Amino acid sequence: TKGLGGGADPRVGREAALRRGFSPDVVRIVPHGVDLEQYRPGLTCEQLAQHRIRGRILTCRTSYTEPGEAELVLDSFTRTIGQRGDWSLVFAGVGAAPAPLRASAQRLGVGAYVHFLDLAEASFAQLISSSTLFAIPRERGSASLLDLARAFACGVPALAVDSVRTRSLLAHDEHGLLVSGSGLEAWTEALRRGASSPEARKRWGRAARRLAEETFSWSAVATNFETSLRVATTNAADPARVAPGSAAHAARG
Repeated sequence: TKGLGGGADPRVGREAALRRGFSPDVVRIVPHGVDLEQYRPGLTCEQLAQHRIRGRILTCRTSYTEPGEAELVLDSFTRTIGQRGDWSLVFAGVGAAPAPLRASAQRLGVGAYVHFLDLAEASFAQLISSSTLFAIPRERGSASLLDLARAFACGVPALAVDSVRTRSLLAHDEHGLLVSGSGLEAWTEALRRGASSPEARKRWGRAARRLAEETFSWSAVATNFETSLRVATTNAADPARVAPGSAAHAARG
């Protein structure tokens, strides 16, 4: 069973197992599960109503301690849909947003459409479900991937920075868009494309929810785990399936 792993980033987990000497034939990665009852389409977010946030919503869960992360999304928003009046940008973070970030939104002329919500974990499902697009400008390991899986469970497409981990969940132009790097031009173009096509967003959202149902539901995770455990247990007794020269192969010798 040593070839069996888990996590929200299957490609990374698989690569880690292979580096430890396990044969590709015995490596099975079980993705992290998401509660599809808690995270689902059609939820209402009271915080949005309280702040009178209406229309289409671009949501970004951000860490205000990460320099440049929120600013990148803010600048991209300003250069594209922030000038239209039918979109709002919502930053979901812990604690109060830094005063310079709030001042930047005002200076850029989009202060009326940029909102900073201090959300408890219990409120995050309602916010994502009420969103039109979900942005991940910087990949922060498994936490970002769990947020991505939760957005998919809500049927919300994503714009995510391209990385090995995000690529393991988000297929470009199938569940949203992968954005190369953290450059302003790349993010501006991705946001312009994502906002300009309602039909594409519907297609991405349906595919995202379908992926969540097939892969991230707890029943799917349990089935995947049982199948992987059965295969790994069966293969463990077959020396031909252990990579020659690996630590496991040496132990068998």
